[in-house]
Amino acid sequence: MQWRHPPHAVPPLHSPSPRGTSGMTTKKRKIGVLALPIMALAWPGAVAAQEEDYRTIVMIMRACTTIEDVLARAACYDRNVRAPESGAQAATSAPAAPARPPRSSAAAPASIGSESLPRARSQVEEPQEAELQVARSSSRQPGIYVLTFDDGAEWQFVEPAPAAYDAPRAGSKVKITRGALGGYLMRYAEQPAIRIKRLR
Repeated sequence: MQWRHPPHAVPPLHSPSPRGTSGMTTKKRKIGVLALPIMALAWPGAVAAQEEDYRTIVMIMRACTTIEDVLARAACYDRNVRAPESGAQAATSAPAAPARPPRSSAAAPASIGSESLPRARSQVEEPQEAELQVARSSSRQPGIYVLTFDDGAEWQFVEPAPAAYDAPRAGSKVKITRGALGGYLMRYAEQPAIRIKRLR
């Protein structure tokens, strides 16, 4: 009867790794393999976005250089170049223009005689006649009167009035008309018309 000896146990070539370590390493490798294509796809987009931002900044700087006012141009640089917008939003937004005073919707009507004043003439056509109330009347010399009306306009007789002429007083109403050949005529209390000129 032969005795069978148990086979000798062959030691493993590699010691077994701790539980769970092999699984975690495999997961990390899978994640790394999957992340490579994602990074490859995202990188060109980031480069394109940077190029778009650069072109936008250049466009904004060129637009700012067209502003003549120095302070407004500096404000344009500070507002747009220091904090540039991204993408299409920055391309569509233009630099803010310098503030301008609001314009009235309708020009103020010109008073009679305004074209004869020694300042820039108004583009609004003055009326041909006007009825005004005298606020103050003063005599500059015999027959020559200076009349100040309620609207602040000041008129003076061009030539002396006759001695019997009754000059307007404060509160009197007169009518001033524009002559056919230029100049202005004043009529008061059914007396002969007097040639007058506007002082201010």
